[in-house]
Amino acid sequence: MATELRRSVLDGAAIRSALPLDRSVYGDAPVAREEHMRWKHLEGPAGPSVALQLFQGARLIGRVCLQPRAVRACGRSLRGGYLTDLVLHPDHRGMPRFLALLRGIRKAPEFDFLYVTPNATSMPLYERVLGFRKPALLAVMAAPLRTASSLERLSGPRARRLAPLLDPPLGLAIEGLAAASPPGGLSIDPGWPGDGELLRLDQALARAAFPSAPRGPGFLGWRFSEGSGLGYRMWSIRRRGELVGYAVSRLARYEGLETWFLVDLRFDPTLRPWQILWIRLELLRLARREGAEIALGIFLRENPLLRRFCGLPWLRIPEGWLPQAVKLFVEPVEGGSPIGDAWRCSYLTLADLDVF
Repeated sequence: MATELRRSVLDGAAIRSALPLDRSVYGDAPVAREEHMRWKHLEGPAGPSVALQLFQGARLIGRVCLQPRAVRACGRSLRGGYLTDLVLHPDHRGMPRFLALLRGIRKAPEFDFLYVTPNATSMPLYERVLGFRKPALLAVMAAPLRTASSLERLSGPRARRLAPLLDPPLGLAIEGLAAASPPGGLSIDPGWPGDGELLRLDQALARAAFPSAPRGPGFLGWRFSEGSGLGYRMWSIRRRGELVGYAVSRLARYEGLETWFLVDLRFDPTLRPWQILWIRLELLRLARREGAEIALGIFLRENPLLRRFCGLPWLRIPEGWLPQAVKLFVEPVEGGSPIGDAWRCSYLTLADLDVF
């Protein structure tokens, strides 16, 4: 039977009609539930997602969503489309269906450019079949917080015997260094900053030369709301009471380890290197006290501000140790405003990608 590709702006009815397809792939996972999909694709500050839906007769057999994201770049406000939720029914997978769904992906008049971080299965298809070009390699940064589980995960149960020797000095280093007198009156407190404070911080970053996504109350309130169902936690970074940054974390089980994800981070560019070092250590101390065994974040280190944060005790995980390379593709669309290569130094964290 012939297939038909339909493009539409998502609404509640489209979300509900796609749930059987989502559950055929994800089962009853949170990402396949209606409330989560409504939050992800209908409630964002940049508007509802655009869906490319592949039908065989009246049956939906495939879909990809283009989630709108605002981006400040080259003195302009651009509209990016993040490719997410690429789903093909298990009975209809294969190259013909993939091509039928994505062959015309660059014809997206709603956006200036598209970006995607594919999984290991679809990455070769984006590169070799669709011809997505010149990816940037995102840096996966990790900081060990407790050695026992990490050592056993890497080297087996015998390595766990080293934990009694390594855990105390590791904990002492993190706790002791972070507990030292905070430089310049810095503090990190749990809680959501005020809207006015967030706007002032966002305006300070908007003057930077590199591309970034706005981080005002509208975006943050949506991205980390309870509607996501993922349990994010906000930390306010202050200097003598004034907001100079924030961090967003999520504690979850990942690859067998209790992992503290640093999902988002913003800080004032005027902070000095020793102040940023204290922030790194204090965040890890807070993560350790929450019971995390390892902290993990993903950043575009080519950004000059993020590069200042990505230092010891955070370590870059070598690409060969990762389940897959974390590649970012940015593609122009027909008739869209060009972004050129400016995106290669974008301020980019996990908050700019799919749900973590």
